[in-house]
Amino acid sequence: MVFTSLFSLEMLLKMLALGLFGYIKNPYNSFDSIIVIISVWEIVGEAQGGLSVLRTFRLLRVLKLVRFLPALRRQLVVLMKTMDNVATFCMLLMLFIFIFRYLKVSFASFIHI
Repeated sequence: MVFTSLFSLEMLLKMLALGLFGYIKNPYNSFDSIIVIISVWEIVGEAQGGLSVLRTFRLLRVLKLVRFLPALRRQLVVLMKTMDNVATFCMLLMLFIFIFRYLKVSFASFIHI
């Protein structure tokens, strides 16, 4: 609730400083306003079960920092390349598991016959 109130205050101050159309021109501001509105909506509707799934969108605010921090951008690029290699490895591992499972089933049925 503390961060939601701080982000709401930031959104309101930016709207006052830039004006509504100046605020909307920047896509990062539009994205931040959507996240703030969803967060406020979640807090208000918390008594009715909440919208906890929408909390993951708050993490996307980190993408805003990538523009200002080149070291963070470099780390994210390395992470994305690593995830690509890990995904390839996992698919290869699943292929081996499938093949050996199929060989085990067919060999077991061959022995019982």
